[in-house]
Amino acid sequence: AGMTAWLLLFVRIPVRLGADVPRHGLSRLQRVLSAAGHGLLYLGLLLLPAVGYALACARYGHVDFAGIALPTLIERDRDLAETLEALHGWAGWAMLALIGLHALAALMHHHVFKDEVLRAMLPARRRP
Repeated sequence: AGMTAWLLLFVRIPVRLGADVPRHGLSRLQRVLSAAGHGLLYLGLLLLPAVGYALACARYGHVDFAGIALPTLIERDRDLAETLEALHGWAGWAMLALIGLHALAALMHHHVFKDEVLRAMLPARRRP
C-alpha cells in the first residue's frame, strides 16, 4: 500500500504544482494554516512509505513490489527494525490525525463559513 501511495504521490506532485490554487477569499491565517496543513500532508505521504520501505528492508532484508525485487536500502537489523516500526506507527497515527483535520477543515468551510472551498475540491464536471 505504501509503495502504491508513493507512486501516486509522484504523479500528484506535478499535477498540483501545475494547478491554479483558488484563494476563496481566505484570511491570511487561513492561507497559512492551509499551506502548512497541505505541506505536512505531502511530507507525510513522502516520508511514511519511505520509513515503511526502510522497515521492510531492516526486517526482511528485501522488498518486493508487484513481483519486482526492489533495491535493498539497509541490511537486516532487528534493533533498527523495531525502531523503524515504532516510527512508522507514530507517523501513521500523525497522518491519520492530519487527514482528519483536513476533512474537518473542509466541512467547516462548507457548513460554518459557507464558502466554496469544499465544492472546489469536486472534479470540474461535478461542480454546481
